[in-house]
Amino acid sequence: MKRFFAILTIIAAFFAVCCFAGCSENETRQKTMYAMNTVATVSVTGKFSSSESEKADKLFAAVEETLKEIDASLSATSETSCTSRFNAAPAGEVEVDGHFYGVMQTALEVFEKTGGAYNPAVYDCVRAYGFNLGGAKKPEVMPTDEQIGEYRKIYAEFGNIEIYQKDGKYIAVKPVDGLKVDFGGIGKGYAVDKVSELIKQYGFTCGYFDFGGSSIYCLEHAENGEYSFSFTHPRGGEDYMTADVKNTSVTTSGDYENYYEVDGVRYCHIIDPATGKPVGVESGKNIMSASVIGGKAAENDAYATAVMAMQTEEAKEFIKTVLCDRIAFFSYLDGGNLKAATNDTQGVLKSPFGVEYVL
Repeated sequence: MKRFFAILTIIAAFFAVCCFAGCSENETRQKTMYAMNTVATVSVTGKFSSSESEKADKLFAAVEETLKEIDASLSATSETSCTSRFNAAPAGEVEVDGHFYGVMQTALEVFEKTGGAYNPAVYDCVRAYGFNLGGAKKPEVMPTDEQIGEYRKIYAEFGNIEIYQKDGKYIAVKPVDGLKVDFGGIGKGYAVDKVSELIKQYGFTCGYFDFGGSSIYCLEHAENGEYSFSFTHPRGGEDYMTADVKNTSVTTSGDYENYYEVDGVRYCHIIDPATGKPVGVESGKNIMSASVIGGKAAENDAYATAVMAMQTEEAKEFIKTVLCDRIAFFSYLDGGNLKAATNDTQGVLKSPFGVEYVL
């Protein structure tokens, strides 16, 4: 699970609620719900006649139903979910549903584009290091290199999964026994994409959808036009980056919230597929957070996770070449100092720190 620091969500919510409250013409309606083990908030602003109020209520009901459907498909903890059925199945054809199929399609595409730096099949490694149900708990016995080596053999087969449609059914073909996936991160981005479509279908042009603080879609701000986002220093302190955006998705991944330490070493929930261990553990990698603005939220969830698992120079080249159609940036430590790199050519990002532009 990936999260922004709380200030990002707070700023978005503050502008949406406080600014609108002082405006006689516009009102804000919002609903908070719980899905996929986290909190989701949908907020819309407009001139609410009785018909508009009814439309907002219908939107909220549609969003809640959509999230329930996605959760029922993608949950890795519910024994009845499509994901759990896929994980429990032996090698061979597995019938899946449309949500699982769509997310798997995106996951395979990003796996290919990132050279395997994004791999949702590191399921067993995530759990071996104590990251279950989105929480961080140091296991009583840390996994051995031999154990992780066995997991690596299995998840290395992720790219060999095949998906296709046959006779109106969605099919995924597992290449080996024991292969399991967890779409917790990319699944939230997928949900953000679906909900943003719903908001537009219902005719709202001002508002946002925040899913767990890790994936957000914002439309227009009713008064300011753009929403202001702040990204805090991953090790604490002042904001290291700000951005004013509208009609776009914003996604962040980082090692700063869901983690524990052992002998001064940080173990976070993001697994490096190259090692089978949390990013930064025995790999010399020092990226602390990665963010993507623009494009599909599901893709960006996966891309941000992949950047976290890259070497710094590799990540710079990646955001320059592969993510050139959207704004990407990441923070990293260099000699104990925070530095940042971005491909922003539009002047959207502002930072008090030295930022390297990889253009």
